Amino acid sequence: MNLPTAATTLIILCMLAAPALGADGGVVRSVSTDTLAAGGTVEVTLALPQGSMMGIVETVPDGFAFAGTTQPEGRYKVTGRQIIFSAVNETAIAYTLRADAGGSGTITGLWEDVRTGTSGETPATRIIAAAAAAGAATPDPHKSPGFGLIAAAGAALVAGRRCLR
Repeated sequence: MNLPTAATTLIILCMLAAPALGADGGVVRSVSTDTLAAGGTVEVTLALPQGSMMGIVETVPDGFAFAGTTQPEGRYKVTGRQIIFSAVNETAIAYTLRADAGGSGTITGLWEDVRTGTSGETPATRIIAAAAAAGAATPDPHKSPGFGLIAAAGAALVAGRRCLR
């Protein structure tokens, strides 16, 4: 085989193998925490196959709102509970959700790699936002803890001694 034919054959083999290199799977989602306080945030990271050209649609549960992303303007769109991303030759996308109130739900996702023609679902991820208890008092940072109990015990002791006289 002469050199130009060998080079052409090698280039064709590389082009045929390239889709298989990026097709090692779909999108994998991870979260910084699966339980957060109402009003708190959670960072969601999507790991993408190297060399992919993807469209990704993430659907967030009720009670959670989109709060930002690492994607530049024009590479994502938020419509209701859906976040649509486009990714070209990226290995990760991160976005932040804010828990508006207590509750729980599941983040779901769909993806399509237009370069390889593959598509699929991202496994669901459950997140929980713990609501503040109704009527729960927030602690006063200026109050010394525990002295109210000591004062009540002292008052009970004094009252008890007077009753015994």
